Amino acid sequence: MVTIPPQLDENIRSWHGQEGSDWLEALPAAVAGLAARWGLTVGEPFGDDGAVSWVAPATTAGGSEAVLKVFLPDLENRHEADALRHYGGRGAVRLLEDEPGALLLERLRGVPAERRTARFVCAMALATPPASAKRGATAEVTGDAPAEIIARVRGTVEGRIVGP
Repeated sequence: MVTIPPQLDENIRSWHGQEGSDWLEALPAAVAGLAARWGLTVGEPFGDDGAVSWVAPATTAGGSEAVLKVFLPDLENRHEADALRHYGGRGAVRLLEDEPGALLLERLRGVPAERRTARFVCAMALATPPASAKRGATAEVTGDAPAEIIARVRGTVEGRIVGP
């Protein structure tokens, strides 16, 4: 049996409609299939508040600790495996296996606080619709935020990133 955290259930249904509902219904079979193909023993998902992915600890057939991440592929995550493969464990978690909608990641333990850092960068381009008073006005906004990756989940999704 696969436990689906309530926050994940709510978000996936809200953001993806019927496609999300279908994905959630297929999730237990997907996790079982991944476990069989990759030789995993999969545990219960981390926490109760997964926002967009089902993420759980796993143990490989060789006894190594790993993390299984299963998600509904979309524009925001479809190149995640490519990026992790590119980094090759340098500055990011190591990718062990992947297929569309699923990643098997190394499980990090014992990483000291001074090495659990990240920089989040966001860029947006805004444009007013042609019918507006400021016909065709545009603005570009960029920003970044240094942050600490905390060792344990606490609070809401917004509470997981601690900035200066």
